Amino acid sequence: MAEVIVDDLLKCERPIEATIYLFDRCGHKQPIDFVQFFEEFAAHLPRVAPYEAESVLPGRQDEIPIPEAVSATADEIKSRRLHNLRKLMTSLEDQRYKLEEHLIDLLSSDNRKDETKEVRQKLQENEELRLRYLTELKSLSEETSISSVPVNQERKLQTVFVSSTYRDLINHRIAVKDQITRRGMFFRGMEHFGADPSHLAPAAKIVKEVHNADIYLGIFGVRYGSIDQATGLSMTELEFNEAEASGKYMLLYIIHNDAPVKVCDIEPDPEGRVKLDVLKARILQKHTVYMFRTVEDLARQVYEDLGKL
Repeated sequence: MAEVIVDDLLKCERPIEATIYLFDRCGHKQPIDFVQFFEEFAAHLPRVAPYEAESVLPGRQDEIPIPEAVSATADEIKSRRLHNLRKLMTSLEDQRYKLEEHLIDLLSSDNRKDETKEVRQKLQENEELRLRYLTELKSLSEETSISSVPVNQERKLQTVFVSSTYRDLINHRIAVKDQITRRGMFFRGMEHFGADPSHLAPAAKIVKEVHNADIYLGIFGVRYGSIDQATGLSMTELEFNEAEASGKYMLLYIIHNDAPVKVCDIEPDPEGRVKLDVLKARILQKHTVYMFRTVEDLARQVYEDLGKL
Protein backbone atom coordinates (compact mmCIF):
# COMPACT_ATOMS: atom_id res chain seq x y z
CA MET A 1 0.00 0.00 0.00
CA ALA A 2 2.78 2.41 0.95
CA GLU A 3 4.75 1.64 -2.20
CA VAL A 4 1.74 2.42 -4.39
CA ILE A 5 1.19 5.73 -2.57
CA VAL A 6 4.86 6.70 -2.89
CA ASP A 7 4.99 5.84 -6.59
CA ASP A 8 1.96 8.03 -7.18
CA LEU A 9 3.38 10.90 -5.13
CA LEU A 10 6.68 10.84 -7.02
CA LYS A 11 4.77 11.42 -10.25
CA CYS A 12 2.99 14.49 -8.88
CA GLU A 13 4.17 17.92 -9.96
CA ARG A 14 3.09 19.53 -6.70
CA PRO A 15 3.81 18.47 -3.10
CA ILE A 16 1.11 16.42 -1.37
CA GLU A 17 1.22 15.24 2.22
CA ALA A 18 -0.09 11.70 2.72
CA THR A 19 -0.78 10.08 6.07
CA ILE A 20 -0.98 6.33 6.69
CA TYR A 21 -2.96 5.29 9.75
CA LEU A 22 -2.11 2.06 11.58
CA PHE A 23 -4.77 0.29 13.64
CA ASP A 24 -4.33 -2.44 16.23
CA ARG A 25 -7.35 -4.68 15.64
CA CYS A 26 -6.68 -6.89 18.66
CA GLY A 27 -5.95 -4.02 21.04
CA HIS A 28 -2.71 -5.56 22.29
CA LYS A 29 -0.33 -2.70 21.49
CA GLN A 30 0.44 0.68 22.99
CA PRO A 31 0.81 3.74 20.69
CA ILE A 32 4.58 3.77 21.21
CA ASP A 33 4.79 0.19 19.86
CA PHE A 34 3.89 1.50 16.40
CA VAL A 35 7.08 3.57 16.41
CA GLN A 36 9.22 0.43 16.34
CA PHE A 37 7.04 -0.97 13.54
CA PHE A 38 7.39 2.18 11.45
CA GLU A 39 11.17 2.41 11.95
CA GLU A 40 11.64 -1.15 10.71
CA PHE A 41 9.20 -0.53 7.87
CA ALA A 42 10.94 2.69 6.79
CA ALA A 43 14.33 0.97 6.81
CA HIS A 44 13.09 -1.47 4.17
CA LEU A 45 11.20 1.18 2.17
CA PRO A 46 13.20 4.43 2.52
CA ARG A 47 11.16 6.13 -0.21
CA VAL A 48 8.10 6.17 2.03
CA ALA A 49 9.20 9.28 3.92
CA PRO A 50 12.49 10.58 2.52
CA TYR A 51 11.74 14.23 3.25
CA GLU A 52 10.62 13.59 6.83
CA ALA A 53 13.65 11.55 7.89
CA GLU A 54 16.52 11.03 5.47
CA SER A 55 16.62 14.41 3.73
CA VAL A 56 16.95 16.36 6.98
CA LEU A 57 19.95 14.42 8.28
CA PRO A 58 23.22 16.38 8.05
CA GLY A 59 25.19 15.53 4.93
CA ARG A 60 22.31 13.76 3.20
CA GLN A 61 20.79 16.66 1.27
CA ASP A 62 22.92 16.05 -1.80
CA GLU A 63 22.13 12.35 -1.93
CA ILE A 64 18.34 12.66 -2.17
CA PRO A 65 16.78 14.84 -4.87
CA ILE A 66 14.30 17.30 -3.38
CA PRO A 67 11.76 18.91 -5.74
CA GLU A 68 11.99 22.70 -5.90
CA ALA A 69 8.51 23.11 -4.42
CA VAL A 70 9.47 20.96 -1.46
CA SER A 71 12.96 22.39 -0.87
CA ALA A 72 11.41 25.77 -0.06
CA THR A 73 9.95 24.21 3.08
CA ALA A 74 13.12 22.40 4.22
CA ASP A 75 13.38 24.49 7.39
CA GLU A 76 9.77 23.76 8.25
CA ILE A 77 10.33 20.04 7.70
CA LYS A 78 13.40 20.10 9.93
CA SER A 79 11.56 22.01 12.64
CA ARG A 80 8.66 19.55 12.54
CA ARG A 81 11.08 16.61 12.72
CA LEU A 82 12.77 18.12 15.79
CA HIS A 83 9.41 18.58 17.47
CA ASN A 84 8.38 15.00 16.69
CA LEU A 85 11.70 13.62 17.93
CA ARG A 86 11.27 15.34 21.28
CA LYS A 87 7.75 14.01 21.64
CA LEU A 88 8.98 10.52 20.77
CA MET A 89 11.81 10.76 23.31
CA THR A 90 9.31 11.71 26.03
CA SER A 91 7.03 8.80 25.07
CA LEU A 92 9.93 6.37 25.03
CA GLU A 93 11.01 7.56 28.48
CA ASP A 94 7.49 6.93 29.77
CA GLN A 95 7.51 3.44 28.23
CA ARG A 96 10.95 2.68 29.64
CA TYR A 97 9.95 3.44 33.22
CA LYS A 98 6.75 1.40 32.95
CA LEU A 99 8.66 -1.56 31.51
CA GLU A 100 11.29 -1.35 34.25
CA GLU A 101 8.59 -1.23 36.90
CA HIS A 102 6.91 -4.28 35.36
CA LEU A 103 10.23 -6.12 35.10
CA ILE A 104 10.96 -5.59 38.78
CA ASP A 105 7.62 -7.18 39.65
CA LEU A 106 8.31 -10.12 37.34
CA LEU A 107 11.75 -10.80 38.80
CA SER A 108 10.15 -11.77 42.09
CA SER A 109 8.24 -14.58 40.38
CA ASP A 110 9.85 -17.78 39.09
CA ASN A 111 6.83 -18.84 37.05
CA ARG A 112 6.80 -15.96 34.55
CA LYS A 113 10.14 -16.41 32.78
CA ASP A 114 8.64 -16.11 29.30
CA GLU A 115 7.01 -12.80 30.15
CA THR A 116 10.24 -11.60 31.76
CA LYS A 117 12.12 -12.39 28.55
CA GLU A 118 9.54 -10.46 26.52
CA VAL A 119 9.80 -7.39 28.75
CA ARG A 120 13.61 -7.47 28.55
CA GLN A 121 13.34 -7.59 24.76
CA LYS A 122 11.04 -4.57 24.75
CA LEU A 123 13.48 -2.71 27.00
CA GLN A 124 16.30 -3.44 24.56
CA GLU A 125 14.20 -2.19 21.64
CA ASN A 126 13.33 0.90 23.66
CA GLU A 127 17.01 1.61 24.34
CA GLU A 128 17.96 1.19 20.69
CA LEU A 129 15.23 3.57 19.59
CA ARG A 130 16.12 6.16 22.23
CA LEU A 131 19.79 6.11 21.21
CA ARG A 132 18.85 6.42 17.55
CA TYR A 133 16.51 9.33 18.15
CA LEU A 134 18.91 11.01 20.56
CA THR A 135 21.69 10.85 17.96
CA GLU A 136 19.45 12.36 15.31
CA LEU A 137 18.12 14.94 17.76
CA LYS A 138 21.63 16.01 18.70
CA SER A 139 22.71 16.28 15.05
CA LEU A 140 19.67 18.32 14.03
CA SER A 141 19.93 20.57 17.09
CA GLU A 142 23.61 21.27 16.44
CA GLU A 143 22.92 21.99 12.76
CA THR A 144 20.08 24.35 13.66
CA SER A 145 22.18 26.13 16.27
CA ILE A 146 24.85 27.00 13.66
CA SER A 147 22.55 29.51 11.99
CA SER A 148 20.44 30.60 14.97
CA VAL A 149 22.92 30.82 17.87
CA PRO A 150 26.06 33.02 18.11
CA VAL A 151 29.37 31.16 17.80
CA ASN A 152 30.39 31.94 21.39
CA GLN A 153 27.03 30.86 22.84
CA GLU A 154 26.44 27.20 23.64
CA ARG A 155 22.90 25.88 23.37
CA LYS A 156 21.87 22.72 25.17
CA LEU A 157 18.71 20.71 25.62
CA GLN A 158 17.12 21.42 29.00
CA THR A 159 15.24 19.13 31.33
CA VAL A 160 12.30 20.59 33.24
CA PHE A 161 11.21 18.94 36.48
CA VAL A 162 7.51 19.62 37.09
CA SER A 163 6.54 19.57 40.76
CA SER A 164 2.93 19.57 41.90
CA THR A 165 0.30 17.54 43.64
CA TYR A 166 -1.54 15.21 41.29
CA ARG A 167 -5.24 14.88 42.04
CA ASP A 168 -6.10 18.58 41.89
CA LEU A 169 -3.65 19.42 39.08
CA ILE A 170 -3.71 16.43 36.74
CA ASN A 171 -5.01 18.43 33.77
CA HIS A 172 -2.59 21.25 34.54
CA ARG A 173 0.34 18.81 34.44
CA ILE A 174 -0.74 17.45 31.05
CA ALA A 175 -1.02 20.97 29.62
CA VAL A 176 2.36 22.02 31.04
CA LYS A 177 4.00 18.87 29.67
CA ASP A 178 2.75 19.81 26.19
CA GLN A 179 4.22 23.32 26.49
CA ILE A 180 7.59 21.91 27.58
CA THR A 181 7.63 19.68 24.49
CA ARG A 182 6.66 22.61 22.27
CA ARG A 183 9.69 24.50 23.56
CA GLY A 184 12.00 21.63 22.68
CA MET A 185 12.70 20.68 26.29
CA PHE A 186 12.35 17.42 28.20
CA PHE A 187 9.69 16.84 30.85
CA ARG A 188 10.51 15.06 34.11
CA GLY A 189 8.13 14.39 36.97
CA MET A 190 6.45 11.88 39.24
CA GLU A 191 5.15 10.01 36.20
CA HIS A 192 8.71 8.79 35.62
CA PHE A 193 9.44 7.54 39.11
CA GLY A 194 7.98 4.03 38.96
CA ALA A 195 9.72 1.29 40.91
CA ASP A 196 13.32 1.99 41.85
CA PRO A 197 15.81 -0.91 41.54
CA SER A 198 18.28 1.03 43.72
CA HIS A 199 15.68 1.02 46.54
CA LEU A 200 16.00 4.74 47.22
CA ALA A 201 13.47 6.14 49.66
CA PRO A 202 10.80 8.27 47.91
CA ALA A 203 12.14 11.47 49.48
CA ALA A 204 15.70 10.68 48.41
CA LYS A 205 14.58 9.83 44.89
CA ILE A 206 12.72 13.09 44.33
CA VAL A 207 15.64 15.08 45.68
CA LYS A 208 17.87 13.30 43.17
CA GLU A 209 15.45 13.96 40.30
CA VAL A 210 15.19 17.67 41.12
CA HIS A 211 18.97 17.93 41.48
CA ASN A 212 19.54 16.38 38.03
CA ALA A 213 17.06 18.66 36.24
CA ASP A 214 18.06 21.96 34.63
CA ILE A 215 14.87 23.78 35.59
CA TYR A 216 12.41 23.40 38.46
CA LEU A 217 8.79 24.24 37.59
CA GLY A 218 6.56 24.30 40.67
CA ILE A 219 2.75 24.40 40.52
CA PHE A 220 0.87 24.81 43.78
CA GLY A 221 -2.85 24.14 43.92
CA VAL A 222 -5.27 23.28 46.72
CA ARG A 223 -3.67 20.13 48.12
CA TYR A 224 -0.55 19.72 50.27
CA GLY A 225 0.24 16.25 48.97
CA SER A 226 1.69 12.96 50.16
CA ILE A 227 3.67 13.18 53.40
CA ASP A 228 7.23 11.92 53.91
CA GLN A 229 7.14 10.17 57.28
CA ALA A 230 10.75 11.00 58.10
CA THR A 231 10.37 14.79 57.78
CA GLY A 232 6.63 15.38 58.10
CA LEU A 233 6.75 17.45 54.90
CA SER A 234 4.95 16.75 51.65
CA MET A 235 6.87 15.46 48.66
CA THR A 236 5.97 18.68 46.84
CA GLU A 237 7.50 20.82 49.58
CA LEU A 238 10.61 18.62 49.65
CA GLU A 239 10.99 19.13 45.89
CA PHE A 240 10.68 22.89 46.32
CA ASN A 241 13.19 22.91 49.19
CA GLU A 242 15.74 21.00 47.13
CA ALA A 243 15.34 23.33 44.14
CA GLU A 244 15.71 26.37 46.36
CA ALA A 245 18.69 25.01 48.31
CA SER A 246 20.57 23.97 45.15
CA GLY A 247 20.05 27.31 43.44
CA LYS A 248 18.03 25.73 40.66
CA TYR A 249 16.42 28.00 38.06
CA MET A 250 12.81 28.18 39.28
CA LEU A 251 9.48 28.92 37.60
CA LEU A 252 6.69 29.15 40.19
CA TYR A 253 2.91 29.16 39.78
CA ILE A 254 0.23 29.34 42.48
CA ILE A 255 -3.49 28.93 41.92
CA HIS A 256 -5.43 32.18 42.32
CA ASN A 257 -7.97 32.51 45.13
CA ASP A 258 -10.65 33.20 42.51
CA ALA A 259 -9.86 30.08 40.46
CA PRO A 260 -12.68 27.52 40.15
CA VAL A 261 -11.84 24.30 42.01
CA LYS A 262 -13.74 21.14 42.91
CA VAL A 263 -14.58 20.68 46.57
CA CYS A 264 -13.30 17.10 46.41
CA ASP A 265 -9.89 18.36 45.26
CA ILE A 266 -9.31 20.58 48.31
CA GLU A 267 -6.89 19.30 50.95
CA PRO A 268 -9.07 17.35 53.43
CA ASP A 269 -6.57 17.36 56.32
CA PRO A 270 -6.71 20.55 58.46
CA GLU A 271 -3.02 20.24 59.32
CA GLY A 272 -2.23 19.79 55.64
CA ARG A 273 -4.15 22.96 54.76
CA VAL A 274 -2.15 24.92 57.33
CA LYS A 275 1.15 23.59 55.96
CA LEU A 276 0.04 24.42 52.41
CA ASP A 277 -0.82 28.01 53.39
CA VAL A 278 2.52 28.44 55.14
CA LEU A 279 4.38 27.07 52.10
CA LYS A 280 2.54 29.38 49.70
CA ALA A 281 3.20 32.38 51.94
CA ARG A 282 6.92 31.55 52.05
CA ILE A 283 7.07 31.23 48.26
CA LEU A 284 5.22 34.50 47.69
CA GLN A 285 7.50 36.31 50.11
CA LYS A 286 10.76 35.16 48.54
CA HIS A 287 10.04 34.60 44.85
CA THR A 288 8.32 36.05 41.81
CA VAL A 289 5.17 33.99 41.24
CA TYR A 290 2.47 33.86 38.58
CA MET A 291 -1.08 33.39 39.90
CA PHE A 292 -3.11 31.28 37.46
CA ARG A 293 -6.88 30.78 37.26
CA THR A 294 -7.37 28.09 34.60
CA VAL A 295 -5.49 25.32 32.85
CA GLU A 296 -5.30 27.41 29.69
CA ASP A 297 -4.04 30.41 31.64
CA LEU A 298 -1.26 28.34 33.20
CA ALA A 299 -0.26 26.69 29.92
CA ARG A 300 -0.01 30.01 28.11
CA GLN A 301 2.17 31.54 30.82
CA VAL A 302 4.43 28.50 31.08
CA TYR A 303 5.01 28.58 27.33
CA GLU A 304 5.93 32.28 27.49
CA ASP A 305 8.20 31.84 30.51
CA LEU A 306 10.08 28.91 28.98
CA GLY A 307 10.64 30.99 25.86
CA LYS A 308 12.55 33.55 27.94
CA LEU A 309 15.19 31.05 29.08
